[in-house]
Amino acid sequence: MADRTDVLKIEVDCSADARGDMAPRQVTIGRRRLDVVEVLDRWPGSDHRYYKIKAGDGATYILRHDTTVHIWQLVLFDSSGRI
Repeated sequence: MADRTDVLKIEVDCSADARGDMAPRQVTIGRRRLDVVEVLDRWPGSDHRYYKIKAGDGATYILRHDTTVHIWQLVLFDSSGRI
């Protein structure tokens, strides 16, 4: 059996935020395209950057950007509003 990863690959459109840093503005998951309403938090990893966002569907997502190969992944989805 092939090795599988437990994170979902996605597409993310970015633009510069008020501080001049690149930040997600739209996220495409499968056929769903979501506007990013707010970047709630961001933090660096060793070779990754993480973004906690609130999307137009009211859900909270944590996105991971691999800065070496420029791949985005969805690592958390929460529609309850508790995180």
